[in-house]
Amino acid sequence: MKRALLVVLVVAFSSPAFADRIAAPAGGPKVEVLDAGKGAKKQLRFAPKVGSTSTMVMKTRMNLALTMGGRAMPATDVPETRMTMDMKVTSVSPSGDVGIAFTMKKGEVDPAGLPAAVSAMKQVLAKIEGTTGTGVVTNTGITKSADIKVPASADPQMKEMLDGIKQNMNQLAAPLPQEAVGVGAKWKVTSQISMNGMTLTQVASFELKDVKGDVVSLAVKIDQKASNQVIVKDGITVDLISADGAGSGEQLVDLTKLVPTKASMSLVSKSVMKAGGQGFDMKLTLGMDIESK
Repeated sequence: MKRALLVVLVVAFSSPAFADRIAAPAGGPKVEVLDAGKGAKKQLRFAPKVGSTSTMVMKTRMNLALTMGGRAMPATDVPETRMTMDMKVTSVSPSGDVGIAFTMKKGEVDPAGLPAAVSAMKQVLAKIEGTTGTGVVTNTGITKSADIKVPASADPQMKEMLDGIKQNMNQLAAPLPQEAVGVGAKWKVTSQISMNGMTLTQVASFELKDVKGDVVSLAVKIDQKASNQVIVKDGITVDLISADGAGSGEQLVDLTKLVPTKASMSLVSKSVMKAGGQGFDMKLTLGMDIESK
């Protein structure tokens, strides 16, 4: 039972739907400026051109540690995954809304790690290769819509994975404030997030570190909190008692593109759960790097 549960948790929290622990807002995010910054100020707006293309590569590393019945189990290094997405700007409306089309390319899995998880993750990534979709993002980085073409032959697992990708499209770009801001500006984005059957509140805090033409440097801090709820995953019912997460990172953003030119993020989350008649604590350590060109 313990090993089966561990495999389920590793795969569940390593899937595309969970890829960066910063998933889809269940409701529209709230952006609030805390400090307008110093010096010259301007409105930050995404302004990609129709026909422009980007290729985004995301690498994700995780470590999962479980304590069950007061006994610590060996920490598991989840195999590193590498996912690639091709994106094209298909339209820009007079108000600045950006239409995009994207295609998921072949995913890669580091062979090191728990064999059952490696095998399962390879199957997951193989199924989503070639998946296409569309979306509309405002010039302040808020996703208005996202749609993925789901094959008629898709099984429940594939439908869940594609729904996860669709959700992650809601966090494609860094949300920008409506107000004009200068270097040192700070704003926070509050979202109610739904992922893998779990609902939580996330506050992402941004600081504008530098502006050079269309390129801006951002520092990011993430705080997440979930209350008691029931999660059903792969036939196993988990009673989530509580969950808290905190992380930080940096983003280099070219405003002529929607996806960051370069980004890094680290996050640690701690959860208290009950499953299969046992109580356990879980600590998830995540590292993520994004590059696009």
